[in-house]
Amino acid sequence: MFFIEDFTYGLCNLRGFAEIVGVETSAMDAALEWYWKISRIDLFNAKKEFKV
Repeated sequence: MFFIEDFTYGLCNLRGFAEIVGVETSAMDAALEWYWKISRIDLFNAKKEFKV
């Protein structure tokens, strides 16, 4: 249970802050895409932009 929450409440928040300040997050994006593959919860839109 905690593992799943780490993505949606931890990594997603950090990814959102990084997007706001303009920091590249290729490693975070890869981890979030992996999470999407196993959970089927899509966190990006069609343009690979983070859904805020």
